[in-house]
Amino acid sequence: MSPLAVTEEHDVEHLPNAITSWHLLKKRKRWYRCLDPGYLSLKVFLLERFLHDILFESSSPDLLRDFVGVPPPK
Repeated sequence: MSPLAVTEEHDVEHLPNAITSWHLLKKRKRWYRCLDPGYLSLKVFLLERFLHDILFESSSPDLLRDFVGVPPPK
């Protein structure tokens, strides 16, 4: 529940660690394709951290499934 909300929001998930990880990933992003091993290693680490945070903070697999682009089951 948001501290400013009057009622509980059931459809919104609060993922503070995942959002922070995503901002760090975007902050470290370079303008063009960079194949520097140090940069690629850091990017892999930040992506793993982001996915780890989503996995542990999300209450359902829907958010992760949508991020990867897998259609919902029928």
